[in-house]
Amino acid sequence: MIVFGGQSTGNLNDIWSLNVDNYVWTNHIPLLSPVARHFSSNVYCGNGQVVIFGGDSLNQGNTSGAMNDLWTFSLDSQEWNSLPQDSLKPSPRYGHTYLYIPSQDKMIIFGGQGVTSLNAETWVYEGISSLLNKVSEPSTKLSLLKCSPNPSTGNTTINFYLAKKTNATIQIIHSSGKNSSVLLKLELNPGNHSINLSEYNLLPGIYFCILKTDTIIETIRFVII
Repeated sequence: MIVFGGQSTGNLNDIWSLNVDNYVWTNHIPLLSPVARHFSSNVYCGNGQVVIFGGDSLNQGNTSGAMNDLWTFSLDSQEWNSLPQDSLKPSPRYGHTYLYIPSQDKMIIFGGQGVTSLNAETWVYEGISSLLNKVSEPSTKLSLLKCSPNPSTGNTTINFYLAKKTNATIQIIHSSGKNSSVLLKLELNPGNHSINLSEYNLLPGIYFCILKTDTIIETIRFVII
């Protein structure tokens, strides 16, 4: 049994598995994780792959926090990867129904609370297994390697790797979701890259660095003290 995210004193993005043979919980602690959220849905697609969609990244009932991102977690490699989606995709939502049909290799999403209203749509994602295999290939992976030092007093550096030349957006967001502190749009060559955040004078708090390309999103959390 797999549990991801939810809400405690704030949104969560931890992932746990329960072995129902001995009732022992395992806390999986990957280097990178999706943005914390509640009311997302997850399904197990076989071969050690868990897929999550959407959720609410803000406080409960705040519909502006609805998301429509798609992620997979590998129980084997202990890694999260963002899954690419076509331009035609479900709108941001949370509290939706989400299931996987192994015999047809289809994921189905129904309903949920959107940004402006409740949804009554049904969406089908076909061939999810081939997509999961593709994102595990080294040529398509984007690695946001680390943020160091973490925590820091503001002199922290984001380090990441790009497999090919691409347009990238780097966004630094406070965990409250209220302040978008930094937004960079860059054309970057393949290889390792570093961005020092000392010049942006970030206030103390918990932040998320979100790096987006045309096909992949990676997120890392860091703390300013």
